[in-house]
Formats: sequence, C-alpha cells, structure tokens
Amino acid sequence: MSPSTKSPLDQFEELAEASYEAMYDARPPIAKEYFEAARRYFQLAIDKAGEENDLARVDRLKRRLAEVVSLYDHQFRYVGY
Repeated sequence: MSPSTKSPLDQFEELAEASYEAMYDARPPIAKEYFEAARRYFQLAIDKAGEENDLARVDRLKRRLAEVVSLYDHQFRYVGY
C-alpha cells in the first residue's frame, strides 16, 4: 500500500510510532516535543478507530499510548523536561 492510499487511521498510527522513535534520538527538551506529537497522533488514531467502531484497535492503541507515556515518564520526564 503506497502512502497516498493508506487510511487516515493507518497514517496516524505510523506518525505516532515515528514520533515515538524520534523521541529516543532527540535530546531534551526536543524529546518532549516528539513525545507530545506521539501522544497527539495516538489519540487521533484512537478517535478514528472509535469512529470506525474498531474496538479491538481502540484497545490496542490505548495500551500502546499508555506504554509510551510510561516510558517517557521513566526515561525523560524527570530529567527536568
């Protein structure tokens, strides 16, 4: 599937994961910006999956978002950013 034919839901999820990955390559405070982008894209994906009544995907995305938040809290938040 080419990028132009991906669904908005798939695009949001890919952007969330890409932002999450970029967070690890960035230094604070830029890491926080990538974290916030990842969180925003995960929420957009969750909302879109809900609109599509894809409850299994909503659940999976919510769990993934919780993992990302937890990892950020443990590895980045308490360094002052």
